[in-house]
Amino acid sequence: MFREVFVVGFRFLWAHPLLRPLTVLLTLLTFVTMGATDLLIFRIGRELHRDAATLGYVIAFSGIGAITAAAAAGALRRVFGFGTCWLASVAMIGAGITVTGVSDSVPLIAVLAAVFMFGMTLAGVSSMTLRQQVTPTTSWAGSPPPSGRCTTPRARWAWPCSRCSPSVTGFRPSAWPAGRSAC
Repeated sequence: MFREVFVVGFRFLWAHPLLRPLTVLLTLLTFVTMGATDLLIFRIGRELHRDAATLGYVIAFSGIGAITAAAAAGALRRVFGFGTCWLASVAMIGAGITVTGVSDSVPLIAVLAAVFMFGMTLAGVSSMTLRQQVTPTTSWAGSPPPSGRCTTPRARWAWPCSRCSPSVTGFRPSAWPAGRSAC
């Protein structure tokens, strides 16, 4: 049964002109971002020599970005559309990771962590709602609608990549120029 569900969902994803490239992009984004927390911990703890409490405050502050994006995602998507929200979220994620790697200011890194989490949440909500929006609600030849079937193959595709990401993106951060991490 699971194999049937997976195959039907994968065929639908791959046949859809928007979901196919989105699935590939989500996989790449997942691969790049899954190691970000590890790199943030390394950056604050080892490179900036801050204690665990400071790291906890930074991670807690990043939650503000996630909560704000969760509350605003629907309105942002209605006003700006999927494409603009997706591109803006990827830009926020990239800016958060990039500037964190070169900044020595913990308050700035906390703000960037919130920007990163805002982007991650906006990207997640936007892509999930798009999959739900374009998936038909009627049955396909007597089978149940494929709404969950679209998410299952995407998750199965991206999940193995996300498990490798911390190992690849966090590999010997101290070997980067000037001892800085990739984050």
